[in-house]
Amino acid sequence: SEDQAVGRLECLLAYLQQFVMAPESRLSLLWDFLTVCMLIYDIVVIPLLAYDLPPSLAWDVAEVCITALWTLDLVLTFFRAIEQGGIVEMRIRSIARNYLRTLFFFDA
Repeated sequence: SEDQAVGRLECLLAYLQQFVMAPESRLSLLWDFLTVCMLIYDIVVIPLLAYDLPPSLAWDVAEVCITALWTLDLVLTFFRAIEQGGIVEMRIRSIARNYLRTLFFFDA
């Protein structure tokens, strides 16, 4: 029934809440650093794709890794606390709602 589905969703959200990262956590800061590195890589490499470069296993592996990391970033953003008006929001439902209303469609 609908009540059971809502109950299961609430239970799932309560379970997932433990994985929310505070903005100043080591993991969050490490992920920020990694995404900056990925962005720099993309800024350098994407224009090179306009040239007919010889195939390379290293480029293929790097492309798969970067794509996987950007995909993981899309998911992890649902688990990263946000600051709103000087207050850190750690509730997963509020984080998801904010992300879906703002940057999700640019990231996807």
